[in-house]
Amino acid sequence: MKTPLEKITSIFIKPKNITEEEVTFHREKKICLVCKGKVGGFMYMCSKCSALYCGNCAQSLIQLEKACWACNEAIDKSKPVKLEKEEEFDVLTSDKDKKV
Repeated sequence: MKTPLEKITSIFIKPKNITEEEVTFHREKKICLVCKGKVGGFMYMCSKCSALYCGNCAQSLIQLEKACWACNEAIDKSKPVKLEKEEEFDVLTSDKDKKV
């Protein structure tokens, strides 16, 4: 059975160039820059360019390349980020609007 690292390295190859527009698109849609899957729960965000990575891809990048695909900044494995649920945010915003 393949480890998560072996699965990712056998499927995904780093593109030669990743544009700022691509990083922004993936961040806004909450899509992992590597596997193109939806990011949920704990994930990693590059501190320099804000590129998003799911937990599995971030761990693989830390072991393989040790850097963000977009800007080459080191990925800090000690700083995962928990995504807020949009539905909860929308409900809270709606409730505030009603009270005003």
